Amino acid sequence: MSRTIGIRLIESEWFRRMQLRCMTRLFAKAVGAQAPGLSNMDADGMLHAFTSFTVQETARLAGTEAGDAARADLRRRAYNLGRRLAAMPPFSGIDRFELVQALYRNIDITLEGALPGQITMCPCSFSTYYAPSACLFMSAFDEGIMAGIVGEGALTFSCRITEGAPCCTAAFEQEGILL
Repeated sequence: MSRTIGIRLIESEWFRRMQLRCMTRLFAKAVGAQAPGLSNMDADGMLHAFTSFTVQETARLAGTEAGDAARADLRRRAYNLGRRLAAMPPFSGIDRFELVQALYRNIDITLEGALPGQITMCPCSFSTYYAPSACLFMSAFDEGIMAGIVGEGALTFSCRITEGAPCCTAAFEQEGILL
């Protein structure tokens, strides 16, 4: 399957809805909560429901040992999802960073840069809803999905919109190599 067809598939309404359903369930399992119903919603409605759900649950878990464990589980689950996505035939021929960018466009985040390397996230649909602690918690998902798609690595943010910066900037480093 060509790169163009794979990107078109990712950016379709059908895939966007599937992605948001999967993200919602993944997050719910990681935090030990009941996922909200997403039936009969379009992708924008699902994104809003996901945002509200993650705001509520990250606030509930903030500063707790259960929150630390849930954050680690979220990273692990996102990593496994990323590995599965990268291996799927429609996406296996797509540049890894292009794949990540397309997935982030589906949740209204513009991602620029390189993986591994420096990245910028701006605008971010979550930044007007998330407290800094929610953003920090959810960065476990970012790190996991990127590591699963690109290859194991660590994501370190140097600034975040939720802390007053104009854009989120981060570095994704693989085994000591930062491009």
